[in-house]
Amino acid sequence: MRPHRDSLYTFSAGVEGSRDLEYAHMVAEHLGTKHFERIYTIQDVERVIERVVYMLESYDAPLVRSAISNYLVAELAAEHVPFVFSGEGGDELFAGYSYQKEYDGEVELTLSIQEAIQALHNTALQRVDRSAAAFSTYAALPFLHSDIVRFALAIPSIWKIRGDEPVEKWPLRRAMEGTLPNSVIWREKEKFWEGAGSAEQIADFASQQVSEFDWIEVQESSDGFGPRSKEELYYYQIFQSHFKDSVHQQDMGKTEHI
Repeated sequence: MRPHRDSLYTFSAGVEGSRDLEYAHMVAEHLGTKHFERIYTIQDVERVIERVVYMLESYDAPLVRSAISNYLVAELAAEHVPFVFSGEGGDELFAGYSYQKEYDGEVELTLSIQEAIQALHNTALQRVDRSAAAFSTYAALPFLHSDIVRFALAIPSIWKIRGDEPVEKWPLRRAMEGTLPNSVIWREKEKFWEGAGSAEQIADFASQQVSEFDWIEVQESSDGFGPRSKEELYYYQIFQSHFKDSVHQQDMGKTEHI
């Protein structure tokens, strides 16, 4: 897109010194974009956490962590543009998750890719859609265009993780060579909340809001759908304060590979 536009805006969010901010700045310089970044603190997290859980309609801990960064960068983007492009779908279509390197055969990997795609609607896509909608903006998802989906699914799964040291999303990375710095293209995969550098801060803050008594009580009464950690229990408490039983937990997306 860059060669066809006189100006292009890019946005990133993370804590001071995070890897996402570093790489986003590198890409912005390479492409010559008008770049904006949101450096946030734990105080910003405290300010938005209840709103994030409410708009996300989920208490899944990894999803909430990512949604906080997503929400804050959406807030920033809304000050400048009516819509953005987001990269959701790339990991799911091209085997972009580190745990997928553990599978021995093509059948297992293919099933894993299918499961990841099927989980998009109430995990990553829900996060991106709700974050954008919270600020009356729109997120376009080029990787999930029907032509790209058909093309990606036609590539044998075994080709998607390759190299002497197996690398995820291998075809996609190779296709992008020459368009971005190699250090960006071959960067190790990180989840949104890992790259933003806020995972430990958010988890520690949330865990401190829950008493040991409440955590033990939840563990004893768990039906298999309940919170899996103190951090998640805090999000669950916020979730319950807004929705009680109006959102069926069985239908809520849960991150299986943390």
